[in-house]
Amino acid sequence: MPFPKQITGAALSRLVLHIHTQVWRLKNRTDVSWSVAQVYWAVASKPGVTPSSISMLTGLSLRTISGVLKQQYSYDAESLFEQKEDKEDRRLRRIYLTATGEALLEECHKDLCDFRNMLILEEEHTFD
Repeated sequence: MPFPKQITGAALSRLVLHIHTQVWRLKNRTDVSWSVAQVYWAVASKPGVTPSSISMLTGLSLRTISGVLKQQYSYDAESLFEQKEDKEDRRLRRIYLTATGEALLEECHKDLCDFRNMLILEEEHTFD
C-alpha cells in the first residue's frame, strides 16, 4: 500500500502512537491494555497534558482515559502516571509520568531508535 501524499497531524500522531504501543508490547508488558499504552505514550510525548488533550491525541473517550488514570493511581508505587494541579488554573489537572513511567520510557527508547533505524534502512534499500 503506497504512503499517502498528504498525511494530517492527527493521523501521523496516531501512527506514531501505534508504533510505540507495538514496541512496548514487545517488551513483554502483556499486562498493559491498548488504552493504557495509548495514554502512556500521549503523556510521554507531552508531559503535563490534560485528559481532554489526551483524548484529542489518541481518539479515546474521556471516560476511557479517566478509567485508565484511576486504575493506574491505585497501583501507587507501580503507577505510570501522576496528576498535578495546574499552577494558573486550579480546575485543571495535568498528567505526568512517575519515576516508574520515566524508567519504562528509557527502556523503550533504545528499542524505538532501533525500530526507526530499521525503517530508514529499509526505505533506503527500497529506493536504491
